[in-house]
Amino acid sequence: MRKIFGFALALSIASGASQVDARYLQADSLGLADGPSVYGYAHQNPVNNTDPTGQYCLTMNGQTTCRSPGGTNVSWPTQPGWGPSSYIGPDTRNYHYYDKSSLHPDRTYDVDCLLQGLISGPEPLPSNGASYGGTRNYANPWIAGGGFSDRRGINPVTSFIVTDANSGSTGIANVTNTGHTLSTGYVARFPTRNGIRVVGEGSGILQHPWNPTRFPINSVWGPANERIMEQCLCEN
Repeated sequence: MRKIFGFALALSIASGASQVDARYLQADSLGLADGPSVYGYAHQNPVNNTDPTGQYCLTMNGQTTCRSPGGTNVSWPTQPGWGPSSYIGPDTRNYHYYDKSSLHPDRTYDVDCLLQGLISGPEPLPSNGASYGGTRNYANPWIAGGGFSDRRGINPVTSFIVTDANSGSTGIANVTNTGHTLSTGYVARFPTRNGIRVVGEGSGILQHPWNPTRFPINSVWGPANERIMEQCLCEN
């Protein structure tokens, strides 16, 4: 009982509740999605810190925001298949996060050149490019085999030009649409002075941490990055 009382008191203080009426000054937009430690997740500000763990994709009011454990924070208009009010996180079935960055600390690249390469080719295969409003593409990396070898449009994505709210960097994001084999999920790619950073999250079973199919699927980004990077290497 003492433990429960202590938790309740801490929660009330953290949320800015008045001792008189105990009404919270800010609404908890995620409820108990992070488990019982609402105070721990809220960081004393549940409206501005809805995802401090950096492992949630939140969909609210027609906008989807994904914060990866690697530190990126990107948003786009909610796409078909994501649901009007949903989230993807560590407690979501088949949740996965991956980092397939291609970084070379001993090399320097032209960041603008890398960005143009990403915009022109957001997919491992030739595509329609990326845009701020979103461009329809089909993520069918042949190296993954199976259904991904079909380039006739069975794995639709929307490719956006996005800005990382944390760093201010501009990059691209491929977002799955209804019917995609890996739905629901995204991959974001950002140019840096040392190469291309790649992070992705989702709930597709083929990329589950225990599913061996994740290896050929996720590995498509390495060659795709290197093809762009070799064109943008700064000569000393």
